[in-house]
This record gives sequence, C-alpha cells and structure tokens, in this order.
Amino acid sequence: MDLRVDIDLSQWYKLEASLGDTDLSDPISEAVDYIESRTLTNLMNEVDPDGKKWEPLAPSTVAQKKSGVIGRETGLMANSFGKEIYPNEGILSNSTEYSMYFHFGVPSNNQPARPLMGFSGEDKDYIEGLIVDYLTT
Repeated sequence: MDLRVDIDLSQWYKLEASLGDTDLSDPISEAVDYIESRTLTNLMNEVDPDGKKWEPLAPSTVAQKKSGVIGRETGLMANSFGKEIYPNEGILSNSTEYSMYFHFGVPSNNQPARPLMGFSGEDKDYIEGLIVDYLTT
C-alpha cells in the first residue's frame, strides 16, 4: 500500500519555473520520516490520521486472538514501512499484504476500515513549513 496525495500544484508549477531544477529531496525525506513517525504513533494509539479512534475489534476476534490490540500483534505491519525519495516526490509504503485491507476495510467480511496512512491538517501545515523553510533559507 502506498500513500500518495493529490495536491493542486498550479502555484508550485509557477514557483518551479522560477527555481529551475531545485532538488527538494532533503525536505521531502524529512517530511516522509515525519509522516512515518506519525503513522506509527497512530498505529500504537489505534487512531486514524485525524486522531479518530478506530472501531474496536469484535468480541469474537478478541477471543480468537487472545488480545484486544489492533494491527500490532506481531509488529510486522509496524516494521514494514519503506520509503522512496526523489528530487520532487516522496513515497511512504507498507509492504504487508494485508495493510490495504486494514486501511480500507473489507465490508464483505464486516471488517471496518481502520485508516492507517494519511495526512491531518496539522501534518500538511508541518510539511508545507519544511518546504518553505528549505526554499527560503
């Protein structure tokens, strides 16, 4: 599962034309590290990127697993994040097969969505600040 964000880049294209081939890989790498850290914190706290609590496990699931924790019994999902950094793009991904089912849910199995990756408004502001600081210093 990859996290990609569609942003209106019309202002960026104007800025990019004036910057030429500016390599933004440093602030992008910092931004991806920040989002990975926030995602892991959210996983530990069992909340979505906006801080909303995930739906609890069904009692039958808790009985089967012998645990009420969500998404971190083995630590595999938490330890399966990877990143790719390019001059103008960063990608945070999770290589576990089930991460997309976890994130989006499986309605046919009554498995609710438990959004794992994403941006809150606070995250967007922070990342914008990183890039602005990089470009103005």
